Amino acid sequence: MTVTLQTLLYGFMSGFCLLLSGNTLNFWLAESGINLITLGLFSLVALPYSLKYPIALLVDRLPLKDAYKLFFASIGLTYSLWQLSTTPITNFPTIALWASLIATAAVIQDIYLDKYRIDKTHAQNSGHSAGGYITGYRLGMLASGAGLIYASTVFEWATLFKISAMLCLLLGALVFSTFPPQHRKHKPSSFQNFWRPILKIGKGRDLMTIIAIIILYRLADNLLAILVNPFQLSLGFTAAEIATASKVFGTAMALLGGIIGGKLLQTHTVSWGLLTFGLIHLITHGLFILQTHVGYNLPLLYLVNGAESLTGSMAMVSYIAFITSLCNKRFGTVQYALLSSVMGFSRTLIPSSVGLLAQNTTWTTTFTLITLTGIPGLMLCWYRNK
Repeated sequence: MTVTLQTLLYGFMSGFCLLLSGNTLNFWLAESGINLITLGLFSLVALPYSLKYPIALLVDRLPLKDAYKLFFASIGLTYSLWQLSTTPITNFPTIALWASLIATAAVIQDIYLDKYRIDKTHAQNSGHSAGGYITGYRLGMLASGAGLIYASTVFEWATLFKISAMLCLLLGALVFSTFPPQHRKHKPSSFQNFWRPILKIGKGRDLMTIIAIIILYRLADNLLAILVNPFQLSLGFTAAEIATASKVFGTAMALLGGIIGGKLLQTHTVSWGLLTFGLIHLITHGLFILQTHVGYNLPLLYLVNGAESLTGSMAMVSYIAFITSLCNKRFGTVQYALLSSVMGFSRTLIPSSVGLLAQNTTWTTTFTLITLTGIPGLMLCWYRNK
């Protein structure tokens, strides 16, 4: 198997598993009529993604080869998904348990997929490999997002989770076969290495401002992600309509936004991208307010999801470029994992309370307040740039 095909496979696995404890789980629960407060709290099951670095330190100390750690993570994914398929939709504590284990196993899997992918692509110096990973990642998200939501109109969710479990096992076995023999002596990471990369971020300057930007810049998006499915379902849109507009069309627009954002950043600074793309994306959040007044309208659904995905992807390009620019050569991989973990807190801890807001106010008020939460991040970007 070529390097490009391997990275395509690794990307597919990561993208597929990401939504199983995220947006797809959110849709399944929202479709069942769960209240918004409980739905918001369920975002906490993805907390392991925010703890990726400490999890890596702990797992790295296990006296096993990397390939076996990854394969056992695939076994854990398979088992947790199978157990989730047998859990009644009303048993929230058990659902939360299995969803958390799915996220934990997926994070461990990502740690070693990323480790081998970075080593391999660095050795090969292949741009095609990086492109293969991004393509596979998007295809994996499309499969576990739009694919499962579409299929839910024909099959029961229990059946779909069982199919997903078997697919994870199959992919895990396939990835295991691509890992090379590990001959060198295993040297686990030491705890002393935990703080040094953190203190070196951004050359040690403005660390608190940097952390605040990472948390706040995508906060409005992360709050919206919890509520989009129940909001669109409450307007009468079907699972097939949401899957097409949000997942298929939205993914296509996200790919286009990534291309546009990348091209513009070739002739502009990252700071310019953060402010400009962030502001444009913030404005598109107002389309959700428009839809609360219009109600069920399929063309507007496509407009809302398309504009959100297009501008959100442009903002994400500058966001990732900003995070990458903070990492120095010596600690680059570790620092990126650490900053990604900080980003994860914005996606899990803070959004867990948004259901309480939506439950006690109107959709218009909720989306207005969420839009306003995007302003502090932009102000910090302007301040740091100045």
